[in-house]
Amino acid sequence: MVNADGRFVWYELMTTDMEAAKAFYADVVGWGTQDASMPGMPYTLFTAGTASVSGVMDLPEDARKLGMRPGWLGYVGVNDVDAAADRIKRLAAPCTSRRRTSPTSAASRSQLTRKWQRLRCSSG
Repeated sequence: MVNADGRFVWYELMTTDMEAAKAFYADVVGWGTQDASMPGMPYTLFTAGTASVSGVMDLPEDARKLGMRPGWLGYVGVNDVDAAADRIKRLAAPCTSRRRTSPTSAASRSQLTRKWQRLRCSSG
């Protein structure tokens, strides 16, 4: 993605009822859906025409244990995930999970942290 540093680059809905969420957003917003599941991980892309606009997935059990509730998660593009995570820590927003490489793209890494709301920094 060209010049994505500091910009929202993706949105994901983590929910406890994927089927209800897909039906709701299809009805209210007019989005289509496209299955993008991987083995052991149901995942659906929301689409506007032929463009993917966001994704929806089950709220993982480990996220529930961290106190996360169903909701939208925004991904912010950064040029350097490690530097962004270090800056977030310096600003007193401790990271709540390990940095990870995306299962769909080895070039995409992310770091989850919490402050007043959830924040995820991504580098692609």
